[in-house]
Amino acid sequence: MLRKMGEVVARVARKVNKMVESDSDTLDLAECMMVSFPISIYKVLRNVTDQIHLITLANNELKSLTSKFMTTFCQLQELCLEGNFLHRLPNEVSALQHLKAIHLSRNQFHDFPEPLTTLPALETISLEENEIVDVPVEKVAAMPALHSINLCFNPLNTEVLVIALPLITFDVLMSPEGPPTLDWQEPEPGVVGKLRRECEGCSRADNVYIGAPGPSGQETGEQIKVALSFLMIKKLLE
Repeated sequence: MLRKMGEVVARVARKVNKMVESDSDTLDLAECMMVSFPISIYKVLRNVTDQIHLITLANNELKSLTSKFMTTFCQLQELCLEGNFLHRLPNEVSALQHLKAIHLSRNQFHDFPEPLTTLPALETISLEENEIVDVPVEKVAAMPALHSINLCFNPLNTEVLVIALPLITFDVLMSPEGPPTLDWQEPEPGVVGKLRRECEGCSRADNVYIGAPGPSGQETGEQIKVALSFLMIKKLLE
């Protein structure tokens, strides 16, 4: 155990020293076997925190991040936290007013981290492979800079997709094994264009995917299923 701790400390120290010596804007502490963010790093980096724009803590064993982390590195533009044991973010994540991308895949979130909805510059949220059931759709839809959110491989409620369609104006990725919206058969030629023309001006339904786009941007049965679902909702709202 002591030997493992020594290896962790040595690895972290080497990476921090390399970052300081190279005058880099990136702190890379991925795969360091850390169970928490070392307090000593705050002191070592106290004179350069404002220049750090990217921190990666991917593939460690972190169960939480403190409010001090968020308020210390408030100039961050990208934060990589995938592959840990995180289940929540502190409310002080709201201090990251310049954050453009956050990567939280392969963690243990059961609830969508709502503090993220307060970030004005956030463009990308990656939350695939968690345990999220519900999403605060209205708050997410109101985020001014958001371009994409990845929710693949989460056990989302059916209501999330139904409520989201009329509101969202950005890319949403959901897994193919998500809740079905219609019994599906492959579309005949010309159906895809017709659906898009009918949806035009109502919602960016063609940018809402269940699963990834087909090869070379081709439409797939799963994508068109979303477009059909949107038309059904539109008729109900008329």
